[in-house]
Amino acid sequence: MAGRIILLDAYGGEVITGWVTRFYPYLQVDGMADVPNPLLELRVGEPRNMRTDGDHTGAGISSRQVPATLSKVVVNVNDQTAGDNRVVALQAGLIGVAQDDDGALRPVAGWCLTNAEIQLDELLDRIARDHETTPPRQGLVPDGPADLIALYRRFGSASLFGGAWRLLSFDQHRQAGWVTVIFDLADGRSIGYMGSDEDVEWVALREGEDEPMLPVYGTSLAMLLNTALDSDGEFEHLRTRQRPQLFF
Repeated sequence: MAGRIILLDAYGGEVITGWVTRFYPYLQVDGMADVPNPLLELRVGEPRNMRTDGDHTGAGISSRQVPATLSKVVVNVNDQTAGDNRVVALQAGLIGVAQDDDGALRPVAGWCLTNAEIQLDELLDRIARDHETTPPRQGLVPDGPADLIALYRRFGSASLFGGAWRLLSFDQHRQAGWVTVIFDLADGRSIGYMGSDEDVEWVALREGEDEPMLPVYGTSLAMLLNTALDSDGEFEHLRTRQRPQLFF
């Protein structure tokens, strides 16, 4: 029995190859929209005059693979006025359908900007997947801000970026002036926090050096780690201001 012959130069049907497919950089497979769209490797207008048999989709995509959601871009904001870093989400796409006076329907495009949060569980999963970690010490967690406690509930210690960052086990934490040191970096700096559990600022310092002012990188460890993971360990662009080392 001959297989079905499907023309690929069409919008709709089982296979889609037209220009509209370029609006979807990632396709949904197994419930996750994380598969790169292969048509973005081709010029607009390609493929042309292609045919396929049965279920083989060739260079096209299926409508089932198109994510049924708005496009979203997460933006890290370095707010020099407020002296902190925050995350916003820019969402855009087709948000509804309008009906004209003659009864015709037309899609309505729109966008919105909303506050967003770093998903801590996803961040910790990413560290576990891509870096070297040790198991947590059961029943023992340090004092400190909530995102730091969550980090130690998941890991006992860690080596990030090939050893460029070393997360100390919490019994190795040390005080450097008013700073509680959490990470040692390969360039000789350390990263820690100043302040109470609910009101902290994350700073970098070189212990043993006379640094009257310390650079501050915001109030969120999750933001600091997420930025470093996206930038291969770099985080200097998170700097918001400076704080005296001995006074908070």
